Amino acid sequence: MGIVTRTKVKISRKANNGRHIAYRRFSSADQEPQAQLTNAPVQFDKEYEDIVTGADSKRPQLNIALANLQQDDNLHIQSIDRVARNIDDLQALIDQLINKGIALHFHSEQITFTGTPSVYNSVMIKMLRSIQGFEKAVFHERQREGIAKAKARNAYKGRKKTIDDTKILEELATGLSIRKVAGKLGVNPSTVQRAKRNQTSNTL
Repeated sequence: MGIVTRTKVKISRKANNGRHIAYRRFSSADQEPQAQLTNAPVQFDKEYEDIVTGADSKRPQLNIALANLQQDDNLHIQSIDRVARNIDDLQALIDQLINKGIALHFHSEQITFTGTPSVYNSVMIKMLRSIQGFEKAVFHERQREGIAKAKARNAYKGRKKTIDDTKILEELATGLSIRKVAGKLGVNPSTVQRAKRNQTSNTL
């Protein structure tokens, strides 16, 4: 297991003495893929890039990077969700690198796992398991990718309405307020407001 440290500004102070290797994963939903690792405080000796979705388990360039890493090297990745589909993937990657004496740096989270065996590594993993943001970030990325693909096929129609505007307008016509109509129908007040605006624009 590896010591967990915070990589603030000078990563080199916490890093191994070997090479600095960058890995980036881009997906079709990335708006600014060039933003990954652009502000890293070290010069990279080699860089690897995959263009695959977050749901795809095949990462050919990552596999090549892992095969070429040597003891005392440093692997730099922008964020955890760029390399792990879930916490178990992350655990497996960390264990693999720790066993080879390789330091792993996640820049967004500002976390470094050094290549020195330590119980602190398991402590950090337990903490990460308790943070719902990791799994949520992976979920939202896959959601964005699905929407992007649907839009490319002209098949994206947005979220399906849970209730028809006609029913909302009928309730409004009884004199109920927007908030009371929303509560009665079980929808967000913004949904009621939107139905009301649509009615107004259609009558102009």
